[in-house]
Amino acid sequence: PMSMDFEAINWPGSWTSPQCYINGINGTNVIKNINVIKEKERGRGGATPIKTLVEKEKSANQAREALEKDPKLWKLYSEFIDRRYMPEQGQRNSQLVAMTTFLSFNTADDITTKLVEAFYDLNEDIFEDSKETHSNEAHEQMKNVQEKWMEGLDPADKEILNGFPERQQQAFRILWNLARIEAEDAPRGTFYLSCHQLGRRLGVENTVADRIFKQLQGQGVINVITKGDQYQPGKRAKATSYRWLLSLPSIQFEAGDRLRE
Repeated sequence: PMSMDFEAINWPGSWTSPQCYINGINGTNVIKNINVIKEKERGRGGATPIKTLVEKEKSANQAREALEKDPKLWKLYSEFIDRRYMPEQGQRNSQLVAMTTFLSFNTADDITTKLVEAFYDLNEDIFEDSKETHSNEAHEQMKNVQEKWMEGLDPADKEILNGFPERQQQAFRILWNLARIEAEDAPRGTFYLSCHQLGRRLGVENTVADRIFKQLQGQGVINVITKGDQYQPGKRAKATSYRWLLSLPSIQFEAGDRLRE
């Protein structure tokens, strides 16, 4: 297939290189460095053996069975992926961009990676591109989104965030996203989330999630409005509601609606 570097073209007069927009992020509906990614793949020891449709379908079924054995990850996949994105030939890249942007504000980085790769694995029989291409594009998109988000933060908030360990930084981003969304039962600047829910999104135990909540309270990022019920397996408990105490700049992302569990 032919590729073209629009920025290398000498456009006439006052014309400028065409720009692409998705989710308010300039240039990310065609992921940066996509040609570089594919050129690197071509240089790695020749062509990858092509699977038959029988083999692809078998792999997809095995991937689904394996994912269902991980209850926490399967629940996230069912709610964040299955209900939102329909696998379709020719649409993988655009779906990946939207999916990775959404997940970047709702799950930890390693969970985002697992979910976008699971989307490929469960639908390998539909897609033409390799999993390596899919994974590399997801990594580039996640990096682009997070850089754009960091640029838009208030300098004082960014200074606080830079003092956090990696997992707490990811929790900060998830809670920031929840707080910025206007909801009928949670006005902008407030949100509710249980330790169990945060733990699943971060890929940590409930006790670790509880400690992260308390750390962010201690750092003046959030405070408790109404304390929720204690989590019990098999019982729906009311989640604690929180107030976001830092700024909520209007960064142009469509990171998704507040999701309920």
